[in-house]
This record gives sequence, C-alpha cells and structure tokens, in this order.
Amino acid sequence: MSRTTSSLCNSSSESPLLAHVLMEICKSISTHYKTRPSDTLSSIADSIYTRLVSADQIKEANSIDDPLVLDVGQNLV
Repeated sequence: MSRTTSSLCNSSSESPLLAHVLMEICKSISTHYKTRPSDTLSSIADSIYTRLVSADQIKEANSIDDPLVLDVGQNLV
C-alpha cells in the first residue's frame, strides 16, 4: 500500500458515511482472495470487493484469460 493510501486508510472522519466509504475502499485496495469451488469473478466482485471493483477489473488485474475458468485456490488481488 502506498504512503498516500496508508494515510487515507488510517485517517478518521467525523462523517459516518465518509468513514464507511473510506473503510470499504481501503478494504478493496488491500484485499487478496483465494478462490473457492463455486466462485465466479462476479460473485467475488460483489461479496469480497463489495462492488467497488468489477469482475472485468479483477480479470484484468490478475491476467485471467478465461473468466469462466478459475482454478480453486488461485490467489487474486
């Protein structure tokens, strides 16, 4: 995580909504995920990255050729 991202993620906010948004962004930036048998890129985007990252972005970031074929135990960023 970069210094800017780190300071953003460690900052506090008086606004509960802003604090929640910052927490979700930081969670998505720092998340690494190991795939399970029933996973799809869409389900990972929805449940793990809370829709802050799309299935296409996960595919691109992890150099996945065929999004319909995920190896169980594959580490994703």
